[in-house]
Amino acid sequence: MVVDGNPGFTKESFEAIANEAKNRPIYCNLVIDEMCIRRYVEMDSQKKIYGYINMGAEYSYENDDIPLAKNALVFLVVGINGYWKMPIAYFLIDGLNGGERANLLTKAIDLLYDTGIHLCSVTFDGASVNSKMCIELGANFNVDNGKPYIINNHEQKLYIYYDPAHMLKLIRNAWEFKSVIINSKGEKICWKYIKMLYGIEQQEGLRAGTKLTKRHIEFHNEKMNVRLAAQTLSDSVADALSYLKNQNDLFGDVEPTVEFIRYINNAFDILNSRSNFSKNPYNKAISSDTIEQYTRFMQDFIPFIKSLEFPGGIKVINSGRKTGFVGFILSLQNAISMFHDLLAKADLYFFPTYKISQDHIETTFSAIRSRLGYNNNPTCREFKAAYKRIIIHNEVVGSVFGNCSMQKDI
Repeated sequence: MVVDGNPGFTKESFEAIANEAKNRPIYCNLVIDEMCIRRYVEMDSQKKIYGYINMGAEYSYENDDIPLAKNALVFLVVGINGYWKMPIAYFLIDGLNGGERANLLTKAIDLLYDTGIHLCSVTFDGASVNSKMCIELGANFNVDNGKPYIINNHEQKLYIYYDPAHMLKLIRNAWEFKSVIINSKGEKICWKYIKMLYGIEQQEGLRAGTKLTKRHIEFHNEKMNVRLAAQTLSDSVADALSYLKNQNDLFGDVEPTVEFIRYINNAFDILNSRSNFSKNPYNKAISSDTIEQYTRFMQDFIPFIKSLEFPGGIKVINSGRKTGFVGFILSLQNAISMFHDLLAKADLYFFPTYKISQDHIETTFSAIRSRLGYNNNPTCREFKAAYKRIIIHNEVVGSVFGNCSMQKDI
């Protein structure tokens, strides 16, 4: 197979997907994310210039006004009823607004439709420009009467997901920044209890079953590390705080904090499930065995989150820090609805929600960096070479040090 690897939509990827779709029904999720690249102009042996923005069209680089590219915007398809993923496009950009991204997304959706596969959903992170992209296509992210999906040109519904791991980090960051969140009863959900728990563990020289370290408390230089956020907002931390409530008077009012942590932990587990056989009751794939339990949880979770306020009486879901909370609500609603659709249309009896995670594209980025000696900021030419090799060899294996869990067969 000859792959040119140039920016734009990768024809060879669509051909490979179309060939596979001839053999069986394929249901998939589209993931969109950006990777930072180095602003650097260079020329290859064929005297082709690299380093400027490139959307897949022919450019004349004699014009000095063409900006240098700073990001590679990548589109990647992940199989929901299979064990595969495929990059289908990349664009070298200096920044795109919501309307421009909407045009690219519409084109990607149409091209995927032409291959014969069934595109069910789209995943992206919490950047506001991504929300604007979907609003341009008719979505509405109001938690009361929203429309967290888009209808494509073929009258098919595509569910929209905010990446759960990214939402978890945003919630942790918002809580730490505000220090206090107030629930519907006027009780305080305090970040100080996390710091106090860590302090007691250090003082006693023993851990209360948690994984808290100094990095979890002073995480500002590692805000992108999902593991730190997940281990902070975890059942083990909630259990430790519950234990201390009965052992230490300083933790007498910790119960609202415990309740908050458990809600967030369980919501993340539901949106990060990989199999039907997890021992964690909230981390099993959505199936006929779990759908009622998860639906009840969602019906409790949404009013709980909507009732939360920051000091000053500002509702969390109406604040400048709302993205993580709103993202969890909308993603839970969509996951439940999408399971019913998959059950009716595809006879898929379970839905591992990890399939809608951005981890898949993060692993791809890690694989691209690994091709270059784990260079975090490749040039445009280096990115093209690594992307081309991944397409040809279908080798998407990232680093164990990447910002995601290594993908397993799920």
